[in-house]
Amino acid sequence: MNALKRHQAPARYPVLAALIVAAALMVLPFIVVALNAVKSPADYSANGPSACPRGSTSTASATSGSGWTSAGSCSTPR
Repeated sequence: MNALKRHQAPARYPVLAALIVAAALMVLPFIVVALNAVKSPADYSANGPSACPRGSTSTASATSGSGWTSAGSCSTPR
């Protein structure tokens, strides 16, 4: 019985990889919605739905000069 489990183990890795890719594809639309939720209407119309947010709509960060461009993978140069 132990030899059977050892033989089936390599076949499980492609299935696991496919499930991880499928889960990432299912979560991707929610990430796009979350990024679009923090965009201003002008930023959405100027850069489209797939671009990272360029600025903030809140008064505090607009006066300090730091916008959304310092957040994680959305730090694209202007």
